Amino acid sequence: MSTGDSEAKPVVKETSESVDNTKSESDKPRRTRTLTPKAQENYEDEVSAFHNNLDKIWRKIEDIPDEVDKAKDIGTLRDLENQLQDLSEQYRVLSNRFSKYLDEVNTQDSQDEFGRFSFEYRRSKTIIRSMRPVIENARLDILEAISNAATDDSASVISTTKRKSDAGQIQQQPSQVVDDLDIIPDRLQETANYVRNQHSHFPTHDMGSPMIHPTQDLTKFLLKKDLLLSRFSRFNDRPENFAVWKDSFRSIITELEVTPFEEMDLLAKWLGPESSKYAVSIRAANSSFPHRGVARLWERLEERYGSPELVEASLKAKLESLPKLRPEDNKVLYDLSDIVAEIIGCKENPKYATLLSYFDSSSGIIPIINKLPRNL
Repeated sequence: MSTGDSEAKPVVKETSESVDNTKSESDKPRRTRTLTPKAQENYEDEVSAFHNNLDKIWRKIEDIPDEVDKAKDIGTLRDLENQLQDLSEQYRVLSNRFSKYLDEVNTQDSQDEFGRFSFEYRRSKTIIRSMRPVIENARLDILEAISNAATDDSASVISTTKRKSDAGQIQQQPSQVVDDLDIIPDRLQETANYVRNQHSHFPTHDMGSPMIHPTQDLTKFLLKKDLLLSRFSRFNDRPENFAVWKDSFRSIITELEVTPFEEMDLLAKWLGPESSKYAVSIRAANSSFPHRGVARLWERLEERYGSPELVEASLKAKLESLPKLRPEDNKVLYDLSDIVAEIIGCKENPKYATLLSYFDSSSGIIPIINKLPRNL
């Protein structure tokens, strides 16, 4: 059962401390623990659940800059500012729970994970802080546009009033109007000649072209880049999660437009404990041929984690490890629901559809039904 889930019982108590200041309850150095295989498996499930829930919150934060660009009124921007505040608080609270859990586990893996997560958390705080000026600048731009529009309306009203006043004077002085009409052609000709001379000496500017804000564009570019980098997640070396992780990873590197050598570096950094060994060895063997190295590394990962047989075996083992539910195990029922959802998701992948059609037969359905409590 995952402690990252909002309905699950947390392993540690809530705290208002920052992730950067998380410490153990005792100032004395503690011995690094070593977990049993079952406890290690539970630990990996907990870490994966925390990462999934943090990613859900972070994806909502990622959408805010695009919504700011689309906003046309102050009310929408104020709602986005409140939404950013709420999401950042949720992210902070869940991050504190995650850091306390890693500190309580106190294994070498949890210490390494805590170091990586602390770095990511500090970057996330920097990104969130940089979003607030973007929203404020957008509000100022809208206020400035409203002010300019009000000024133009006032000028239009004054111009209309002046024209009406001039028309009244013309009606009262018909003789003067005739004299003025005789002079107008000469004045118009002089004005036209003056304008032509001005155009011949000075370049013309297109007043209809949009205004460019280099600082704002640079801020959005840097913000977008940081958001993309923060979307990377670590692969947990489980075949049933490989296809989703691969699609997410490739989507990010396509947007970043990285080179093959940079792609190998990123793979070595974000693969799991076992799979990262393949990345390190293949990168060393193909340092002069990065294109070939990337192709071979993805081929190795597909063979080791992406084959239909491995995915099927992993899903069956996950289902078998789940104990038979009792009537009072309502929360544990969500674990069974998640496993079934994973099976359905993998079946929708054409690569796994044929082999996983086993779950459409009675042989595949009965083991799932047997896990349910008698009252269901």
